[in-house]
Parts: sequence; structure tokens; C-alpha cells
Amino acid sequence: MVIVVVTRTHHQNFCQLASIPSFIIAMMSRVDFVVGNTYRTIPLENAKLDRTGQYKKVHDWVVYVDVLGDEAQKDAIDYVTFGMGQTFQPEIFRKAYPAEIIADKDDSNNMVPRERRWRFQSRQQSYGGITISITLSGTDGNQKTLIHRLQLFGNGAEQVRDCIYVMNPCSRNFSRTLLPESLGFSLGGDVFHHGDEGFYDCITMMHSKEIDDQFSVSKSVLTRICVDARNMSCDDLLKMCQQFVKYEDAIDSIASMNIKEYCQDCPTSNKQAMQGNSNKSRSNKLVSCDTIEKLSSCMNPDRSNKRYKLYLKLNNGTCSCVEFCFGGVASMGSIFIGNLICFCLAFVNNSIGLKRPSPLSEDCTVAAQWRMLFQWVIKDRYLEKSLKNNCV
Repeated sequence: MVIVVVTRTHHQNFCQLASIPSFIIAMMSRVDFVVGNTYRTIPLENAKLDRTGQYKKVHDWVVYVDVLGDEAQKDAIDYVTFGMGQTFQPEIFRKAYPAEIIADKDDSNNMVPRERRWRFQSRQQSYGGITISITLSGTDGNQKTLIHRLQLFGNGAEQVRDCIYVMNPCSRNFSRTLLPESLGFSLGGDVFHHGDEGFYDCITMMHSKEIDDQFSVSKSVLTRICVDARNMSCDDLLKMCQQFVKYEDAIDSIASMNIKEYCQDCPTSNKQAMQGNSNKSRSNKLVSCDTIEKLSSCMNPDRSNKRYKLYLKLNNGTCSCVEFCFGGVASMGSIFIGNLICFCLAFVNNSIGLKRPSPLSEDCTVAAQWRMLFQWVIKDRYLEKSLKNNCV
């Protein structure tokens, strides 16, 4: 038996393969990528001031890492971090969900087709040029770090074309997204778990009940996942509610579409309860809510009904927790429920950090909603695949 130990490195240079045994190389995937940035100038009268209030941010740019090739190449990269430096807040931006790029702008601003790419990117504005530290992290834990100097002219430029070697991706049970310590959760109870440790304690408890045959649950039982909301402002909750109503149809596809066949107490649709006749009218109705009580009345007009898909629990004018209610998933097991918890936490945490969303067009399909939900809100490819493959 041969035991191979692959160490995690921060400055990986697997392009020098002479010292690596051929049987290890055969276990690796070569991932080619390019690094660059787009650029446009912001007119001085439209530019915003920086945090010091002294300089106008006249440079608008997107720094990116484009992974070349098919989806297998993209899936070998777990995430990319962009270290912007102390003048940015936060200093480091972590991107885990790339967008597919099949065309780009040339020097004349015309869209031209290009080789298939998967783009990890961060869009920013600045008053001057900076040097960015970029780290690619493979699914095997190996990393490669390089430096990119912003090109603030024309439409930007690509500077680096390189590769990283990654051990062929291994299977895993749960999302690698770090769970925020400040965002507690529970499975319908009053005691909140926190962070990765609390998450695995909860999953271990569920799994032990499954092994002891004590966790045999009917599909008709509703699954309630509560997220601690005691420190959330009205604006935080508003953005989260807007995202939920916007993507409710896509979130529905996690549970069975014909749940009424075996579940009498189906979760109540927030979207339908609002009684708006269009996506825009529902969005405007939410935006008009300037207090948590008004927002709660808008999302949950019948306060005696606690089976809304998204329910805001109130306590003396504040929201104590946000409760997600799913039908048809209770019997899916601890691994599926664990990923559902990760989904709810990512949904709440990321919605709060985003700007207020715009409403969808009326003809937007559920499939398109699903792609947008995970690309722009959840930002976790593993959760997307896991929940989509295990939908009941």
C-alpha cells in the first residue's frame, strides 16, 4: 500500500512537475485560468466620495479570475479570494460562485464571442490604482496566490494566464461555506446553535436518532428552521423578505410540488398572501414598510397562521427570529436537512449584505429563478447541486 500525503500550500507551483510522481499527476486535474480586470471611467460629477470624504472614486472596475474549460474545470476551484488592502472595507472579498462568460466587450465596446469561461469576480470603485492579492483555492485544499496590478485604461486588460493542479474532487456531505458565528439557528426550538461547532452538534444529534430508528418522520410533517433575528434591523429584514418573495417559486422546488397529496397543513405562500397582482407591486408594497410590525403584517397578514413559508416572530416590536417552513422534506434525512440549514443561513446572511433587489420580470421561469438565486444570493455551488439533486 502506498500512502500519499498532499500538503496545503499558499504559493503552489505545480507547473514544475518533474519532482512529482506520475501516478500522483494522474490523480490531478489541470485547471487553466486567466486574471485581469475590466475598466470604465466615472464622470467626476457622478463619482462618489471615498470613506475619508476627500477623494472621488472615478474608477469603476471588475477584477476577475476566469477558469477556462468545461464545468469540471470550474468545479475543481472551491473559491477565489481578492485581497484589496487596508483602504477597502472589508479588505478581502471571497467569491465561490462563478458566472459563465461566453462573450465579452472588445476595445470598441462591441460584444464578441470568446472561449468558454467561468468568472470569479469582484466589482469595486476607487480613486486610484491598487495591487490585488488573488488566491485560488482548489477543492483539495491546495492554493495558489498571485498579484494583479489594476489596469486603469481602455476597457482594462488581462495580465496573467496560468494554471493550478488540483487533486480530483472528492465527495463531501455538507457545504464548505463557513457558518457565521453571530447567526444562530434551531430546528423549531428556542435554543439556538452557533457556527460550525453548533451545526455539527445539531447534525450529530439528528444522525444518532436516525441510527437508533427514532427519527422515522413522515413527509407530512413540516420542517421548521429558525434563524436568530434579534440583532437585525428593519432594513435587514426588508431585504431578506424582498429576496424571499422574489425567489419563492424557486425555493418551492426544494420541496415537493405536489405536497398536497400527502400533507394537509401545507406551508402558506407569502407571495400569494400579499395579494399583489405583479412582482413590481409586491416589491413596492414591501418597500413601503418602514417598521418591523408593518413588514410582519405585510409578509404574514394572518398572524394566527404560523405556517407561512417565511414567518417573522415578533417580540415587543422587534423580530426575535425568522422561521423557514418546508413541506415534504422531513423524511429526507440528516444530511439533506443539514444542507437545508446551510441554505437558510446563507440566504439570510447574504440577503442582508446585498442591496435591495429589483423585482423579476413576469415571464421569468422557475429554472431561471433557481440559477439567479444561487448565483447572486446563496453563492454556493455545492448547495445548489445537493438540494437540486435531492428534491423530492
